Amino acid sequence: MTMEKRTEEQLVAELHELRRRLADMETRQEAYEELFDRLPVGIYRTSPGGRFLKANACTARILGYDSAAELVASVTDIGRQLYGDPAKRDEVLGILRKRGVLENLELPYHGRGKSPGWVSISARPVCDEAGNILYQEGMIQDITDRKAAEEERRQAGKKSRELLNFLQTLFDTIPSPIFCKDRDGRYEDCNREFEVYVGKPREEIVGRTAQELFSPEMADKYREMDAILFREPGRQVYEHQIVYADGTVRDVVVNKATYPHADGSIAGIVGVMVDITARKAAERQIQAALREKERLLHEIHHRVKNNMQVITCLLDLQAVSSGDPEAIRMAEESNKRIRSMALVHEKLYESKEFFRINLVGYMRDLAAELSQSYKIDPGKITYSIQAEREVFLNMDRAVPCGLVLSELFSNACKHAFPGDRRGEIKVVIAKTPAGETEIVVRDNGVGLRDRTDAQRPRSVGLYLVRGLVKNQLGGQLETRVDNGTEFRIRFH
Repeated sequence: MTMEKRTEEQLVAELHELRRRLADMETRQEAYEELFDRLPVGIYRTSPGGRFLKANACTARILGYDSAAELVASVTDIGRQLYGDPAKRDEVLGILRKRGVLENLELPYHGRGKSPGWVSISARPVCDEAGNILYQEGMIQDITDRKAAEEERRQAGKKSRELLNFLQTLFDTIPSPIFCKDRDGRYEDCNREFEVYVGKPREEIVGRTAQELFSPEMADKYREMDAILFREPGRQVYEHQIVYADGTVRDVVVNKATYPHADGSIAGIVGVMVDITARKAAERQIQAALREKERLLHEIHHRVKNNMQVITCLLDLQAVSSGDPEAIRMAEESNKRIRSMALVHEKLYESKEFFRINLVGYMRDLAAELSQSYKIDPGKITYSIQAEREVFLNMDRAVPCGLVLSELFSNACKHAFPGDRRGEIKVVIAKTPAGETEIVVRDNGVGLRDRTDAQRPRSVGLYLVRGLVKNQLGGQLETRVDNGTEFRIRFH
Protein backbone atom coordinates (compact mmCIF):
# COMPACT_ATOMS: atom_id res chain seq x y z
CA MET A 1 0.00 0.00 0.00
CA THR A 2 2.72 2.36 0.85
CA MET A 3 4.61 1.34 -2.26
CA GLU A 4 1.54 1.95 -4.41
CA LYS A 5 0.96 5.34 -2.80
CA ARG A 6 4.60 6.37 -3.36
CA THR A 7 4.42 5.33 -6.97
CA GLU A 8 1.32 7.43 -7.50
CA GLU A 9 3.01 10.41 -5.89
CA GLN A 10 6.01 9.95 -8.14
CA LEU A 11 3.79 9.80 -11.19
CA VAL A 12 2.05 13.02 -10.20
CA ALA A 13 5.41 14.72 -9.65
CA GLU A 14 6.69 13.52 -12.98
CA LEU A 15 3.51 14.73 -14.65
CA HIS A 16 3.92 18.18 -13.10
CA GLU A 17 7.55 18.24 -14.26
CA LEU A 18 6.55 17.28 -17.77
CA ARG A 19 3.90 19.98 -17.78
CA ARG A 20 6.44 22.50 -16.53
CA ARG A 21 8.92 21.48 -19.17
CA LEU A 22 6.25 21.64 -21.88
CA ALA A 23 5.24 25.13 -20.78
CA ASP A 24 8.88 26.12 -20.77
CA MET A 25 9.32 24.72 -24.25
CA GLU A 26 6.24 26.55 -25.45
CA THR A 27 7.58 29.76 -23.96
CA ARG A 28 10.90 29.21 -25.65
CA GLN A 29 9.13 28.37 -28.90
CA GLU A 30 7.18 31.60 -28.71
CA ALA A 31 10.38 33.53 -27.99
CA TYR A 32 12.06 31.78 -30.87
CA GLU A 33 9.15 32.53 -33.19
CA GLU A 34 9.16 36.18 -32.08
CA LEU A 35 12.92 36.44 -32.55
CA PHE A 36 12.65 34.66 -35.90
CA ASP A 37 9.99 37.08 -37.06
CA ARG A 38 11.78 40.19 -35.85
CA LEU A 39 15.17 39.46 -37.36
CA PRO A 40 16.26 42.30 -39.70
CA VAL A 41 17.48 39.65 -42.14
CA GLY A 42 15.15 37.52 -44.22
CA ILE A 43 15.08 33.87 -43.06
CA TYR A 44 13.24 31.28 -45.08
CA ARG A 45 12.74 27.59 -45.76
CA THR A 46 11.66 26.30 -49.21
CA SER A 47 10.68 22.94 -50.63
CA PRO A 48 12.48 21.28 -53.55
CA GLY A 49 9.34 21.96 -55.60
CA GLY A 50 9.62 25.70 -55.21
CA ARG A 51 7.24 26.65 -52.39
CA PHE A 52 7.91 28.57 -49.20
CA LEU A 53 7.58 26.34 -46.18
CA LYS A 54 8.46 29.00 -43.67
CA ALA A 55 9.59 32.64 -43.75
CA ASN A 56 9.93 35.56 -41.39
CA ALA A 57 8.40 39.02 -41.71
CA CYS A 58 11.59 40.50 -43.21
CA THR A 59 11.51 37.99 -46.07
CA ALA A 60 7.87 38.91 -46.72
CA ARG A 61 8.68 42.64 -46.78
CA ILE A 62 11.60 42.14 -49.13
CA LEU A 63 9.40 40.22 -51.59
CA GLY A 64 6.48 42.64 -51.36
CA TYR A 65 4.04 40.77 -49.07
CA ASP A 66 2.27 42.04 -45.98
CA SER A 67 3.03 38.98 -43.85
CA ALA A 68 4.93 35.73 -43.84
CA ALA A 69 1.67 33.79 -43.93
CA GLU A 70 0.58 35.63 -47.07
CA LEU A 71 3.96 34.91 -48.67
CA VAL A 72 3.76 31.18 -47.88
CA ALA A 73 0.20 30.97 -49.18
CA SER A 74 0.75 33.05 -52.34
CA VAL A 75 4.08 31.89 -53.75
CA THR A 76 3.70 28.40 -55.16
CA ASP A 77 6.43 28.61 -57.83
CA ILE A 78 9.48 30.61 -56.79
CA GLY A 79 11.18 30.32 -60.16
CA ARG A 80 8.23 31.71 -62.10
CA GLN A 81 6.83 34.20 -59.57
CA LEU A 82 10.01 35.68 -58.12
CA TYR A 83 12.84 35.02 -60.58
CA GLY A 84 10.74 35.63 -63.66
CA ASP A 85 12.46 32.61 -65.23
CA PRO A 86 12.16 29.05 -63.89
CA ALA A 87 15.63 28.31 -65.24
CA LYS A 88 17.06 30.64 -62.60
CA ARG A 89 15.56 28.49 -59.86
CA ASP A 90 17.10 25.40 -61.45
CA GLU A 91 20.46 27.17 -61.58
CA VAL A 92 20.30 27.88 -57.84
CA LEU A 93 19.41 24.24 -57.05
CA GLY A 94 22.26 23.04 -59.27
CA ILE A 95 24.75 25.12 -57.29
CA LEU A 96 23.38 23.73 -54.02
CA ARG A 97 23.70 20.13 -55.21
CA LYS A 98 27.19 20.68 -56.54
CA ARG A 99 28.68 22.71 -53.72
CA GLY A 100 26.42 21.83 -50.84
CA VAL A 101 26.18 25.49 -49.89
CA LEU A 102 25.27 28.84 -51.44
CA GLU A 103 26.88 32.05 -50.20
CA ASN A 104 25.91 35.60 -51.13
CA LEU A 105 24.57 34.77 -54.57
CA GLU A 106 23.21 37.98 -56.13
CA LEU A 107 20.04 37.55 -58.20
CA PRO A 108 17.45 39.83 -59.80
CA TYR A 109 13.88 39.28 -58.60
CA HIS A 110 10.31 40.44 -59.22
CA GLY A 111 8.57 41.16 -55.93
CA ARG A 112 4.82 41.64 -55.75
CA GLY A 113 3.83 45.27 -56.38
CA LYS A 114 7.49 46.33 -56.50
CA SER A 115 9.86 47.34 -59.25
CA PRO A 116 12.41 44.70 -60.21
CA GLY A 117 15.20 44.56 -57.67
CA TRP A 118 18.16 42.59 -56.46
CA VAL A 119 18.63 40.17 -53.55
CA SER A 120 21.59 38.38 -52.04
CA ILE A 121 20.90 34.73 -51.07
CA SER A 122 22.81 32.36 -48.80
CA ALA A 123 21.37 28.82 -48.42
CA ARG A 124 22.07 25.19 -47.62
CA PRO A 125 20.14 22.00 -48.33
CA VAL A 126 18.75 19.72 -45.58
CA CYS A 127 18.82 16.07 -46.73
CA ASP A 128 17.49 12.74 -45.46
CA GLU A 129 19.65 9.72 -44.77
CA ALA A 130 19.55 8.77 -48.45
CA GLY A 131 20.84 12.18 -49.48
CA ASN A 132 17.60 13.43 -50.90
CA ILE A 133 16.88 17.15 -50.32
CA LEU A 134 14.05 17.61 -47.89
CA TYR A 135 14.10 21.41 -47.99
CA GLN A 136 16.45 24.36 -48.32
CA GLU A 137 16.92 26.99 -45.68
CA GLY A 138 18.78 30.23 -45.90
CA MET A 139 18.95 34.02 -45.63
CA ILE A 140 17.88 36.73 -48.06
CA GLN A 141 18.89 40.43 -48.14
CA ASP A 142 17.57 43.24 -50.29
CA ILE A 143 20.57 44.76 -52.11
CA THR A 144 18.60 46.82 -54.63
CA ASP A 145 19.88 50.15 -53.27
CA ARG A 146 23.43 48.86 -53.15
CA LYS A 147 23.21 47.55 -56.72
CA ALA A 148 21.71 50.86 -57.84
CA ALA A 149 24.57 52.71 -56.14
CA GLU A 150 27.08 50.34 -57.73
CA GLU A 151 25.47 50.88 -61.13
CA GLU A 152 25.52 54.62 -60.57
CA ARG A 153 29.18 54.44 -59.64
CA ARG A 154 29.83 52.24 -62.66
CA GLN A 155 28.07 54.66 -64.96
CA ALA A 156 29.85 57.59 -63.32
CA GLY A 157 33.14 55.75 -63.70
CA LYS A 158 32.34 55.04 -67.33
CA LYS A 159 31.48 58.69 -67.93
CA SER A 160 34.63 59.74 -66.09
CA ARG A 161 36.73 57.43 -68.24
CA GLU A 162 35.01 58.71 -71.37
CA LEU A 163 35.56 62.29 -70.23
CA LEU A 164 39.19 61.58 -69.40
CA ASN A 165 39.66 59.94 -72.79
CA PHE A 166 38.02 62.94 -74.44
CA LEU A 167 40.15 65.39 -72.46
CA GLN A 168 43.30 63.39 -73.21
CA THR A 169 42.44 63.37 -76.91
CA LEU A 170 41.70 67.10 -76.78
CA PHE A 171 44.86 67.63 -74.73
CA ASP A 172 46.96 65.85 -77.34
CA THR A 173 45.18 67.46 -80.31
CA ILE A 174 45.93 71.05 -79.24
CA PRO A 175 48.85 72.20 -81.42
CA SER A 176 50.50 74.06 -78.54
CA PRO A 177 52.86 72.59 -75.94
CA ILE A 178 50.96 72.04 -72.67
CA PHE A 179 52.45 70.86 -69.39
CA CYS A 180 51.92 70.70 -65.65
CA LYS A 181 54.48 70.30 -62.90
CA ASP A 182 54.57 70.10 -59.13
CA ARG A 183 56.04 72.45 -56.52
CA ASP A 184 59.45 70.83 -56.97
CA GLY A 185 59.45 71.61 -60.69
CA ARG A 186 58.96 68.00 -61.79
CA TYR A 187 56.74 67.51 -64.81
CA GLU A 188 53.58 65.55 -63.99
CA ASP A 189 52.01 65.43 -67.45
CA CYS A 190 52.22 66.95 -70.93
CA ASN A 191 50.61 66.68 -74.34
CA ARG A 192 52.04 65.39 -77.62
CA GLU A 193 53.15 68.82 -78.84
CA PHE A 194 55.22 69.20 -75.68
CA GLU A 195 56.76 65.80 -76.46
CA VAL A 196 57.69 67.13 -79.91
CA TYR A 197 59.14 70.28 -78.32
CA VAL A 198 61.29 68.30 -75.88
CA GLY A 199 62.04 65.49 -78.33
CA LYS A 200 61.14 62.78 -75.82
CA PRO A 201 58.05 60.64 -75.10
CA ARG A 202 55.82 61.46 -72.15
CA GLU A 203 57.24 58.55 -70.14
CA GLU A 204 60.71 60.13 -70.27
CA ILE A 205 59.42 63.61 -69.38
CA VAL A 206 57.16 62.88 -66.40
CA GLY A 207 59.08 62.99 -63.13
CA ARG A 208 61.98 65.01 -64.52
CA THR A 209 62.84 68.70 -64.14
CA ALA A 210 63.63 71.40 -66.68
CA GLN A 211 67.31 71.14 -65.72
CA GLU A 212 67.24 67.52 -66.89
CA LEU A 213 65.44 68.25 -70.17
CA PHE A 214 66.61 71.62 -71.49
CA SER A 215 69.75 73.65 -71.99
CA PRO A 216 71.05 75.51 -68.91
CA GLU A 217 69.91 78.84 -70.37
CA MET A 218 66.35 77.62 -70.97
CA ALA A 219 66.19 75.77 -67.64
CA ASP A 220 67.33 78.88 -65.74
CA LYS A 221 64.65 80.96 -67.48
CA TYR A 222 61.91 78.48 -66.53
CA ARG A 223 63.12 78.21 -62.95
CA GLU A 224 63.23 82.01 -62.60
CA MET A 225 59.69 82.51 -63.96
CA ASP A 226 58.30 79.62 -61.87
CA ALA A 227 59.78 81.12 -58.73
CA ILE A 228 58.08 84.45 -59.47
CA LEU A 229 54.74 82.68 -60.03
CA PHE A 230 55.01 80.74 -56.77
CA ARG A 231 55.75 83.98 -54.89
CA GLU A 232 52.78 85.70 -56.57
CA PRO A 233 50.23 82.91 -57.26
CA GLY A 234 47.76 83.44 -60.04
CA ARG A 235 48.41 83.84 -63.74
CA GLN A 236 51.63 84.65 -65.56
CA VAL A 237 52.00 85.66 -69.22
CA TYR A 238 55.23 86.43 -71.03
CA GLU A 239 56.79 86.15 -74.48
CA HIS A 240 59.64 83.75 -74.95
CA GLN A 241 61.68 82.17 -77.72
CA ILE A 242 62.07 78.40 -77.61
CA VAL A 243 64.12 75.92 -79.59
CA TYR A 244 62.44 72.63 -80.52
CA ALA A 245 64.35 69.38 -80.40
CA ASP A 246 64.68 69.49 -84.21
CA GLY A 247 66.37 72.91 -84.00
CA THR A 248 63.33 74.95 -85.04
CA VAL A 249 63.25 78.34 -83.31
CA ARG A 250 59.78 79.61 -82.43
CA ASP A 251 58.37 82.66 -80.70
CA VAL A 252 55.73 81.78 -78.11
CA VAL A 253 53.51 83.41 -75.52
CA VAL A 254 53.77 81.40 -72.30
CA ASN A 255 50.54 81.34 -70.26
CA LYS A 256 51.03 79.78 -66.81
CA ALA A 257 48.95 79.57 -63.66
CA THR A 258 49.14 77.91 -60.27
CA TYR A 259 46.56 75.25 -59.37
CA PRO A 260 45.55 74.19 -55.82
CA HIS A 261 45.23 71.06 -53.72
CA ALA A 262 41.84 70.27 -52.19
CA ASP A 263 42.89 72.18 -49.04
CA GLY A 264 43.70 75.28 -51.09
CA SER A 265 47.49 75.03 -50.92
CA ILE A 266 49.42 75.38 -54.18
CA ALA A 267 49.91 72.03 -55.90
CA GLY A 268 51.89 73.16 -58.90
CA ILE A 269 51.85 74.96 -62.23
CA VAL A 270 50.00 74.35 -65.49
CA GLY A 271 51.18 76.07 -68.66
CA VAL A 272 50.46 76.53 -72.36
CA MET A 273 52.89 77.82 -74.99
CA VAL A 274 51.05 79.55 -77.85
CA ASP A 275 53.10 79.77 -81.08
CA ILE A 276 53.24 83.39 -82.31
CA THR A 277 56.10 82.92 -84.77
CA ALA A 278 53.92 83.80 -87.79
CA ARG A 279 52.45 86.78 -85.95
CA LYS A 280 55.88 88.07 -84.96
CA ALA A 281 57.08 87.68 -88.56
CA ALA A 282 54.00 89.57 -89.78
CA GLU A 283 54.62 92.29 -87.18
CA ARG A 284 58.19 92.65 -88.37
CA GLN A 285 56.97 92.94 -91.96
CA ILE A 286 54.38 95.52 -90.96
CA GLN A 287 56.96 97.49 -88.98
CA ALA A 288 59.34 97.42 -91.94
CA ALA A 289 56.55 98.54 -94.29
CA LEU A 290 55.53 101.25 -91.82
CA ARG A 291 59.09 102.52 -91.55
CA GLU A 292 59.30 102.61 -95.35
CA LYS A 293 56.02 104.54 -95.57
CA GLU A 294 57.18 106.94 -92.88
CA ARG A 295 60.40 107.47 -94.80
CA LEU A 296 58.43 108.14 -97.97
CA LEU A 297 56.06 110.56 -96.18
CA HIS A 298 59.07 112.22 -94.61
CA GLU A 299 60.60 112.66 -98.04
CA ILE A 300 57.30 113.87 -99.55
CA HIS A 301 56.85 116.60 -96.92
CA HIS A 302 60.48 117.61 -97.42
CA ARG A 303 60.10 117.84 -101.19
CA VAL A 304 56.77 119.70 -100.99
CA LYS A 305 58.38 122.25 -98.70
CA ASN A 306 61.36 122.61 -101.06
CA ASN A 307 59.09 122.90 -104.10
CA MET A 308 57.13 125.68 -102.39
CA GLN A 309 60.39 127.46 -101.70
CA VAL A 310 61.24 127.15 -105.39
CA ILE A 311 57.84 128.64 -106.24
CA THR A 312 58.46 131.63 -103.95
CA CYS A 313 61.85 132.16 -105.58
CA LEU A 314 60.27 132.06 -109.05
CA LEU A 315 57.60 134.58 -107.98
CA ASP A 316 60.29 136.86 -106.56
CA LEU A 317 62.36 136.67 -109.75
CA GLN A 318 59.36 137.37 -111.96
CA ALA A 319 58.21 140.29 -109.80
CA VAL A 320 61.68 141.82 -109.58
CA SER A 321 62.26 141.41 -113.32
CA SER A 322 59.00 143.22 -114.07
CA GLY A 323 60.17 146.32 -112.18
CA ASP A 324 56.57 146.96 -111.10
CA PRO A 325 56.34 147.87 -107.37
CA GLU A 326 52.74 146.60 -107.19
CA ALA A 327 53.76 143.27 -108.74
CA ILE A 328 56.62 143.00 -106.23
CA ARG A 329 54.20 143.70 -103.35
CA MET A 330 51.70 141.14 -104.58
CA ALA A 331 54.48 138.58 -105.02
CA GLU A 332 55.60 139.17 -101.45
CA GLU A 333 52.04 138.65 -100.18
CA SER A 334 51.72 135.42 -102.17
CA ASN A 335 55.08 134.23 -100.89
CA LYS A 336 53.91 134.70 -97.29
CA ARG A 337 50.84 132.57 -98.01
CA ILE A 338 52.92 129.92 -99.68
CA ARG A 339 55.36 130.03 -96.77
CA SER A 340 52.50 129.40 -94.30
CA MET A 341 51.64 126.23 -96.26
CA ALA A 342 55.28 125.20 -96.53
CA LEU A 343 55.62 125.62 -92.77
CA VAL A 344 52.93 122.92 -92.30
CA HIS A 345 55.03 120.46 -94.30
CA GLU A 346 58.16 121.55 -92.47
CA LYS A 347 56.51 120.84 -89.10
CA LEU A 348 55.35 117.43 -90.36
CA TYR A 349 58.84 116.76 -91.73
CA GLU A 350 60.41 117.53 -88.35
CA SER A 351 57.77 115.61 -86.36
CA LYS A 352 57.57 111.89 -85.62
CA GLU A 353 53.87 112.06 -86.45
CA PHE A 354 53.34 112.54 -90.19
CA PHE A 355 49.58 112.99 -90.17
CA ARG A 356 48.97 115.83 -87.72
CA ILE A 357 50.68 118.92 -86.36
CA ASN A 358 50.66 120.73 -83.04
CA LEU A 359 48.66 123.90 -83.79
CA VAL A 360 50.14 125.85 -80.87
CA GLY A 361 53.72 125.14 -81.90
CA TYR A 362 52.89 125.86 -85.54
CA MET A 363 51.37 129.25 -84.67
CA ARG A 364 54.41 130.24 -82.59
CA ASP A 365 56.75 129.49 -85.51
CA LEU A 366 54.43 131.23 -87.99
CA ALA A 367 54.17 134.35 -85.80
CA ALA A 368 57.95 134.49 -85.37
CA GLU A 369 58.48 134.17 -89.12
CA LEU A 370 55.88 136.81 -90.03
CA SER A 371 57.26 139.19 -87.38
CA GLN A 372 60.68 138.83 -88.92
CA SER A 373 59.28 139.20 -92.42
CA TYR A 374 57.45 142.43 -91.55
CA LYS A 375 60.44 143.63 -89.51
CA ILE A 376 58.27 144.29 -86.47
CA ASP A 377 59.95 146.27 -83.71
CA PRO A 378 59.37 144.26 -80.48
CA GLY A 379 59.40 147.56 -78.57
CA LYS A 380 56.46 148.73 -80.61
CA ILE A 381 54.35 145.63 -81.25
CA THR A 382 54.33 142.56 -79.06
CA TYR A 383 52.53 139.29 -79.63
CA SER A 384 51.62 136.24 -77.54
CA ILE A 385 50.30 132.74 -78.27
CA GLN A 386 48.14 131.32 -75.46
CA ALA A 387 46.73 127.81 -75.04
CA GLU A 388 45.63 125.77 -72.04
CA ARG A 389 46.66 122.53 -73.73
CA GLU A 390 48.05 121.21 -76.98
CA VAL A 391 45.68 121.15 -79.95
CA PHE A 392 46.41 118.92 -82.93
CA LEU A 393 45.14 119.25 -86.51
CA ASN A 394 45.33 116.75 -89.33
CA MET A 395 46.64 117.62 -92.78
CA ASP A 396 43.21 118.59 -94.18
CA ARG A 397 42.70 121.14 -91.41
CA ALA A 398 46.29 122.31 -90.92
CA VAL A 399 46.87 123.91 -94.36
CA PRO A 400 43.68 126.07 -94.56
CA CYS A 401 43.99 126.94 -90.86
CA GLY A 402 47.60 128.03 -91.45
CA LEU A 403 46.54 130.27 -94.32
CA VAL A 404 43.80 131.85 -92.19
CA LEU A 405 46.16 132.54 -89.28
CA SER A 406 48.80 133.90 -91.64
CA GLU A 407 46.29 136.35 -93.17
CA LEU A 408 44.89 137.52 -89.83
CA PHE A 409 48.30 137.95 -88.19
CA SER A 410 49.70 139.69 -91.27
CA ASN A 411 46.66 141.97 -91.43
CA ALA A 412 47.21 143.01 -87.80
CA CYS A 413 50.92 143.60 -88.37
CA LYS A 414 50.32 145.78 -91.45
CA HIS A 415 47.23 147.81 -90.50
CA ALA A 416 46.48 147.75 -86.75
CA PHE A 417 49.34 149.96 -85.58
CA PRO A 418 50.05 152.79 -88.04
CA GLY A 419 52.81 155.29 -87.39
CA ASP A 420 54.32 155.07 -83.92
CA ARG A 421 51.27 153.46 -82.36
CA ARG A 422 52.13 150.69 -79.91
CA GLY A 423 50.05 147.63 -79.20
CA GLU A 424 49.73 143.89 -78.83
CA ILE A 425 48.57 140.98 -80.98
CA LYS A 426 47.18 138.04 -79.04
CA VAL A 427 46.32 134.57 -80.35
CA VAL A 428 44.29 132.24 -78.07
CA ILE A 429 43.84 128.58 -79.04
CA ALA A 430 41.43 126.33 -77.14
CA LYS A 431 39.02 123.43 -77.28
CA THR A 432 35.36 124.23 -76.52
CA PRO A 433 33.12 121.95 -74.34
CA ALA A 434 31.41 120.92 -77.59
CA GLY A 435 34.72 119.59 -78.91
CA GLU A 436 35.29 122.42 -81.41
CA THR A 437 38.66 124.04 -82.05
CA GLU A 438 38.45 127.76 -81.27
CA ILE A 439 41.07 130.30 -82.41
CA VAL A 440 40.89 133.97 -81.42
CA VAL A 441 43.19 136.55 -83.10
CA ARG A 442 42.87 139.87 -81.26
CA ASP A 443 44.71 143.18 -81.43
CA ASN A 444 44.23 146.49 -79.60
CA GLY A 445 44.99 148.61 -82.66
CA VAL A 446 42.93 151.11 -84.63
CA GLY A 447 40.42 148.49 -85.81
CA LEU A 448 38.88 148.08 -89.22
CA ARG A 449 38.24 151.37 -91.02
CA ASP A 450 34.72 150.31 -91.93
CA ARG A 451 32.59 147.95 -89.87
CA THR A 452 31.14 146.56 -93.10
CA ASP A 453 34.60 145.24 -93.99
CA ALA A 454 34.07 142.38 -91.54
CA GLN A 455 30.86 141.17 -93.22
CA ARG A 456 31.62 142.12 -96.83
CA PRO A 457 35.41 142.16 -97.05
CA ARG A 458 36.91 144.10 -99.90
CA SER A 459 40.53 143.10 -99.37
CA VAL A 460 41.87 139.88 -100.88
CA GLY A 461 43.18 138.74 -97.47
CA LEU A 462 39.88 138.99 -95.57
CA TYR A 463 37.95 137.56 -98.52
CA LEU A 464 40.36 134.61 -98.50
CA VAL A 465 39.90 134.17 -94.72
CA ARG A 466 36.10 134.01 -94.96
CA GLY A 467 36.24 131.56 -97.86
CA LEU A 468 38.74 129.25 -96.12
CA VAL A 469 36.81 129.22 -92.81
CA LYS A 470 33.50 128.49 -94.50
CA ASN A 471 34.48 126.17 -97.34
CA GLN A 472 37.68 124.46 -96.19
CA LEU A 473 37.25 124.31 -92.42
CA GLY A 474 33.43 124.12 -92.41
CA GLY A 475 33.47 126.57 -89.50
CA GLN A 476 32.19 129.96 -88.40
CA LEU A 477 33.90 133.34 -88.32
CA GLU A 478 32.88 136.13 -85.94
CA THR A 479 34.40 139.64 -86.06
CA ARG A 480 34.41 142.41 -83.47
CA VAL A 481 35.81 145.91 -84.05
CA ASP A 482 35.51 147.57 -80.63
CA ASN A 483 38.83 148.69 -79.06
CA GLY A 484 40.74 146.98 -81.81
CA THR A 485 39.83 143.99 -83.94
CA GLU A 486 38.97 140.45 -82.89
CA PHE A 487 38.46 137.45 -85.19
CA ARG A 488 36.95 134.34 -83.55
CA ILE A 489 37.01 131.09 -85.54
CA ARG A 490 35.30 127.83 -84.55
CA PHE A 491 35.40 124.53 -86.41
CA HIS A 492 35.26 120.79 -85.70
